[in-house]
Amino acid sequence: MSDNSQDTIKYFEQRRNELNQDFSVVEPLYRKLSELFSPWTTRFSVDEIDILKSAKKIIDSIPFEVRRNFRSGMVTGVTSEADNWFRLSIFGVQKPSLATRQYLSNVEILFRAILSSGSFYSLQPQIYDDFGVYGLACHAVNRSFENVINFIKVPIGSFRYSKNMDGYIDTFCRIYQLSASQLKRDFGYDNLSQSAKNAIDNKKFSQKFTVVHFVETNDNYDKKLPWAKNKKFLSVIYEPSQSDPKKFLSVSGYDYMPYVVYQSNNNGECNYPCESCGINALPDLNQLFSMIKDKMKTIKKKVNPALRGGSNNKNKSRENVEYYVDEANGVGVQKAYEIEIQLNELSNEIAAKTESIKKHFYNDLFAMIINVQSKGQRTATEISELKEEKVALVAPTLNQVHDGLNQLFDILFEVCNAQGLLPEPPEEIQGMEIKVELVSTLAQAQKVSKLAGIERVGSLVANIAATARPAAMNKVKWLEYLDYYADAGNFPPDLLNDNDSIEEIERQQQEQAAQQQQQQQMLQALEQGSKIVDNIGGKDLIGSQLAERFGY
Repeated sequence: MSDNSQDTIKYFEQRRNELNQDFSVVEPLYRKLSELFSPWTTRFSVDEIDILKSAKKIIDSIPFEVRRNFRSGMVTGVTSEADNWFRLSIFGVQKPSLATRQYLSNVEILFRAILSSGSFYSLQPQIYDDFGVYGLACHAVNRSFENVINFIKVPIGSFRYSKNMDGYIDTFCRIYQLSASQLKRDFGYDNLSQSAKNAIDNKKFSQKFTVVHFVETNDNYDKKLPWAKNKKFLSVIYEPSQSDPKKFLSVSGYDYMPYVVYQSNNNGECNYPCESCGINALPDLNQLFSMIKDKMKTIKKKVNPALRGGSNNKNKSRENVEYYVDEANGVGVQKAYEIEIQLNELSNEIAAKTESIKKHFYNDLFAMIINVQSKGQRTATEISELKEEKVALVAPTLNQVHDGLNQLFDILFEVCNAQGLLPEPPEEIQGMEIKVELVSTLAQAQKVSKLAGIERVGSLVANIAATARPAAMNKVKWLEYLDYYADAGNFPPDLLNDNDSIEEIERQQQEQAAQQQQQQQMLQALEQGSKIVDNIGGKDLIGSQLAERFGY
């Protein structure tokens, strides 16, 4: 068999080298970002990193502050567990039936339970952290018997990928380390390399070994066959040091790419992002650190300046020299030079650079979101406090995150359908596509202008009807108008009656009103008739009442 086939370790090692060459274009930039923003969250080498050494270039806490505010704002504004940040609908169905709404609600409940149990919400802040700095983030989606799906964060620098002609990731490679005991537990003793077996035999269970997980489009894909080796994506796990070229730790397959990658903009040719909050803020951060160093040097020279004095002070300690006075000539120790620098101006420049870095990470916008969310307010009026121009700035970032979340929901549908977890859909929507709409606080904030336009039309029609032409009220289909507004404002559809029900309620109310009016008219007629009888004459000649004679 040729080394170019998908059944040898050599083939995948060649493919990994090709992916490494692509990544080498952006690796220096990502390493620079790591040094200045987040040295502990990356893994460019499988070897253990020296945490203290990695952080030596960070001389101020502003990188940690802007990252914290960014990830907190994204969690609160996009995927808060306390918020219904997504909803399901059916493509092309504007007015779903009660059965359809109940089906979609049940699927939503299922998805929320899976995300909650699979550590999605505890992992997502780390994803936003990486995405803010690098414009790139990734988590693995592993099938689980207990939780259906488990999520694992993949550090920046430890994975590579490539895309197909449509721009979708079709090849993914991850390199990481496992201990000897983990290898034996996950893959079995017989599948291990000789070095890993030796570690087990010598009871060196904690010894680390490099492992590669490679996923790519399967050459033997056949959707008619149920076997793992014929799935859309081939998945192999192996030790690069394995001497046997065909001895993999694991060979399996997936109907989907088991890694979700969040990506920012690239230049159209490179697979990796070249724009992000961190990349855009990098020049400002370099200047900030430079100014902070200059300021500290200036303060140090003012507080602890260079001194000059007699030559007999040369070998004395600084503490003694500072207070030493030469008794022979009366000349004491003096400053070597005077420094006159306006620290206020430098402090103002530092503050300006700090604010610029915060704006690159949208900290001003996210502060407003957290403030609104903390009050428990989610109406369009409160969300409109998030100034439209600020929301417009974060819109591209939000759309990129939504692309990653849509990948996640595609996987959820695949896994739940394969395991038979999805409820039986109503007959009316069978075979139709389900649409996932993200309706978080930030997504709603983007719709504020849309809601305002709807309100303006309604107010205009009401004013014209009241002041100029009452028939203007008939121009608008008011029930559909309210449905459109409620949909744009993410109002829970279960709290709304459908239009047919409302029309039935109106019909019943009209019938009831007509009956009441008829009864009122009859009572008025009887009352008028009684008065007529009384006015005819009261009693007749023999003393009987006329009313009795007429049968009343």
